[in-house]
Amino acid sequence: MSIQEMKSQLHQLIDNAGDEPSLERLLDSAKLILAGQPEHDILDDLTDEQLAGIEKAREEVRRGEGISIADFKRKMESKWPQLKSL
Repeated sequence: MSIQEMKSQLHQLIDNAGDEPSLERLLDSAKLILAGQPEHDILDDLTDEQLAGIEKAREEVRRGEGISIADFKRKMESKWPQLKSL
């Protein structure tokens, strides 16, 4: 995709954004990107309790206490058969 095509798509997105909050988020993100700064990290919005829970989960995985997504899915589908159709 050419630079001109990308600019055109960006203009269309802006023109089609119908509400002020969406435009504000888009503007804020664009400013950060153009300034070379990373976008907002969602971890900054978490409470200390939530961050501690994430760290606890990471430690459990490091100790090999987790299960694979396939095993989790099988366990949930055996408990709730209706999930198999999703």
